[in-house]
Amino acid sequence: MKNLILFLLIGTTTFGQNFKEFEKPIKAVPRGNPIIYENYEFLNFKEKDCKLIKNDTILLLGYSGADYKFETDYCSGIIRGMHIIETTQIKEQLKIIQDMKDLAILKFKDSVSDLKIRAAKMMNLKREKEIVEYRNNCQYEKNEMDAFNGKLRKYTDSYAVTEFLSLTIQLINFGGKHSVIFRSLQDLGCASSYPNNRSTVQVKLQNGDIITFYHSGDVDCGTFRLEGNLTNGEYLRLLKSPIDQIRLQGTKYYHDEEDIEYKEVFMDKLKCL
Repeated sequence: MKNLILFLLIGTTTFGQNFKEFEKPIKAVPRGNPIIYENYEFLNFKEKDCKLIKNDTILLLGYSGADYKFETDYCSGIIRGMHIIETTQIKEQLKIIQDMKDLAILKFKDSVSDLKIRAAKMMNLKREKEIVEYRNNCQYEKNEMDAFNGKLRKYTDSYAVTEFLSLTIQLINFGGKHSVIFRSLQDLGCASSYPNNRSTVQVKLQNGDIITFYHSGDVDCGTFRLEGNLTNGEYLRLLKSPIDQIRLQGTKYYHDEEDIEYKEVFMDKLKCL
């Protein structure tokens, strides 16, 4: 691969001579009064002492960029392309060289494409592994014993269940009492715990079961935040099936979240309590 890249970068110009040999030497008669070079590279061209005899025949051995490599019985080196008339035989050899270059470029592009595909697959595998690890493990905002009353306080992270964090779910274990906090960016009015206008969140599972959470905290009129108690029965029901839809009911409006991204949040994270 390294040699191929070098060939593509410098093998086709006179900035670094990399002559491609002809299949067999080609006879040619140079025109003009050519200077013969030992090498002809960018800012590094060195002339040779030998001179060509006018109308003398030389043997072209290879080609690079615009230069030819040649030899005679008394002289050899590099001659600029301007001194060589391209005969049919020379054109055929130059086409072979160009076809080889084109094929090398295609192979190089294919190699790069394969590398990109393999890299993308590796990234996807890494991402999938990270997702599996994230889902299998517990992430906590708090996981400690209260220093004053000795009660366990477990607050999981707020898990995004829809795109753009528009709805998150957090699980709470405070001294053995379990609850769920739903946070939504929707403007639904307040989250109220008053019996005559109590706010709810209904979680519909894919098996058809619907679990209703009633707001049990103080009235909250900021961003919609509902905290509902989680009983043992509801705990077991939520483990049985992924989420299908969620309905959020505030004091003014309700909103249905139908595009649930993390449908297994309860099945994955209830164990963290």
